[in-house]
Parts: sequence; C-alpha cells; structure tokens
Amino acid sequence: MKRLFVGLNVPEEISSALASIQFGVRGARWISPEYFHLTLCFIGEVNNRVVDDTVEILEGINQNSFSLKLMGVNHFGTKGRMRSLWVGIEKNPTLLFLQKKISSALIRNNVPADRREFNPHVTVAKLRNTPVEDISRYEQENNLFKSNSFTVTYYTVFESYLKRSTPIYTPLKEIPLIE
Repeated sequence: MKRLFVGLNVPEEISSALASIQFGVRGARWISPEYFHLTLCFIGEVNNRVVDDTVEILEGINQNSFSLKLMGVNHFGTKGRMRSLWVGIEKNPTLLFLQKKISSALIRNNVPADRREFNPHVTVAKLRNTPVEDISRYEQENNLFKSNSFTVTYYTVFESYLKRSTPIYTPLKEIPLIE
C-alpha cells in the first residue's frame, strides 16, 4: 500500500523565499524547504495497481504550462485549534482548471480522490499548542509576502510517508505539461 497525492513542486528560489519567513511562532514545526509543495489532489492509501492506474490516467490529461505566484499567509484550524500556517496562491484560473481536470479524471476512473473544495496553498508549518497571538502577529508581519512568478511545466504523483516529526514526500512520476 502507498499513500499518494498529486502536487506541484515549489522551485528552489521560491522555497528559499518561503524559508525566510519561517520564524517567530511558538509550537510551530516548520516544514523543511525540500518538502514545500502545492497539493492538487489527495488520493490516500492505495495498492500498487491503483498507483499504476493513477499514473496512466494522469498521463492522459492535456494541459498547457502556466505561471504561478505565491502571496499572503493564513492558517487552518478547527474548533479554536490552529493546525497549520500556509502561503496562498495568487488567483489563477489555469491552476483551478488543472486541479479540476485531475480530480474529475481520477473520480471518473474510481480512484479515491479527495472531494473537498480546493484551496491552493503551500504549508509552511504544522502547529501544536500555538498561542493565537503568535499566529496573529505572524500573519500581520507576513501578510504582504509575495513570491516571484514561476512557470509550472509538470505536476507530480507523490508517495507520502508519515513520520512522527514530519512527513517524507517521494516523487513517483512527473507528468509534463504542454510547453
């Protein structure tokens, strides 16, 4: 069994910019820059046959390459407990279209794709017992964050290993976009 998701890698230049804002929050477990990514579709635990089927389905999607820019910071939380800090994505219809194509193709082919509303972001920290005032201060200090634009030329099927301290993401297959 493998735990899969489909995502976009974050280029090294952009990862460095994100790493520069990883500070000042008690209880934050900062994501290592080599693991920064934007999840397009979470699949979950599947057997090897489904891994192969998933790659085959995704290789059938035609999509042009496009540019992205990261901007702003925010958090996810439930019932007053903050879970993570993240950097958002500047509105991009092509990204939304690609995500919808991927999700729809997987669901049509009975691959267990996540059906939650897509909220494009790059997680920069996981939170545990973090004071609300730290999160508020962090968001105020970094709300104007904006990365340089970068071109997306492929997306990746990743395997995710859950470790106690941080998950490990291993690329299984890069799917090229049309340039």
